[in-house]
Amino acid sequence: MKFLSAASTAALTCIFLLAPTALGDLVHKCVSGETFELEEAQDYASKATLDQVLPSDPVNPSAQISGAHHFTRKTRQNENGFYLVQYVGTLRLIQLYEYGQSGWEFCYLALRRSEPV
Repeated sequence: MKFLSAASTAALTCIFLLAPTALGDLVHKCVSGETFELEEAQDYASKATLDQVLPSDPVNPSAQISGAHHFTRKTRQNENGFYLVQYVGTLRLIQLYEYGQSGWEFCYLALRRSEPV
């Protein structure tokens, strides 16, 4: 079962790496509408350590957390947004969360919307 999980994760990683070429740019999009460039999320993830993993952090039951980094960033409304980036699994995939009214909410990968010209 672990082999299937690792194979599935590797396949999804390859698809996500190819998707920007085929479909356009990908961003992490949070429930609030805030977006993160993949490079920005990667920069925050580079600061992730096991020391920063907190008991209150969201848990992905199918992957082991190998590092976390909590940070704040100004939102489009010029308010402080609270975020968490985690490295998960042996491939150290990035998961980004935003703290909202319901607690930690996952920021999904989404296609960047291009503005009409």
